[in-house]
Amino acid sequence: MSEQRSSSGEATRRALMRAAEQLFAAQGVDGTTIAAITVAAGQRNNYAVGWHFGGKAELLAAVLQKQQQRVDRVRGIVLDALEAAGPIDTRGVAHGFVAPLAERLSDEDGGADYLRIQAEILGRNGAELGFAGPGTRRLLELGEQAVRPGPKGSFADVRALIVSVVFHGLADFAARRPDADEDQRAAFERLLVDTVTGLLDGHNQRATGRAGGRAGP
Repeated sequence: MSEQRSSSGEATRRALMRAAEQLFAAQGVDGTTIAAITVAAGQRNNYAVGWHFGGKAELLAAVLQKQQQRVDRVRGIVLDALEAAGPIDTRGVAHGFVAPLAERLSDEDGGADYLRIQAEILGRNGAELGFAGPGTRRLLELGEQAVRPGPKGSFADVRALIVSVVFHGLADFAARRPDADEDQRAAFERLLVDTVTGLLDGHNQRATGRAGGRAGP
């Protein structure tokens, strides 16, 4: 009996999270009520969200964490390959940031919803929310091989711009092109990698007085 209750509870959690993902993405976080999530999840208990998560903020955190963990796993694989190929350059940094997020476009379990939710949150609270988890911290550490710090605060501005461009770009693509095929998604990913590489190279040029790419000694 306890196993049945545990299984039922987990199914309810999943239903609430999936409903929340879809509503947060479509209506915005502030525009989505707990009551709407409860109804969309097919729950008759008005206290289901509170019982399983504590409140809307905690439910939002669970939704984001689910996808961020997936991003982090993919980022680890991407970074392993980049390190194995040799010293990382600006394009490697761009690929390491963009590719794990672009993969969310093909994740039917809330991937595109996550991008739209995160873009909204970043627009409201700032770009630092785009940097979380050990995979991203590792990317930042590897990025020091290819990206010059420049004058105080200069790279922080570039990093914030990159986060905004990537998340908002992917969120917009997910909304505009929900039926995009694999080739179209790959082409857009390459466009984002080119864009981020250009931003990093431009920063290096301003910081060192020469073109970017690999940051020399």
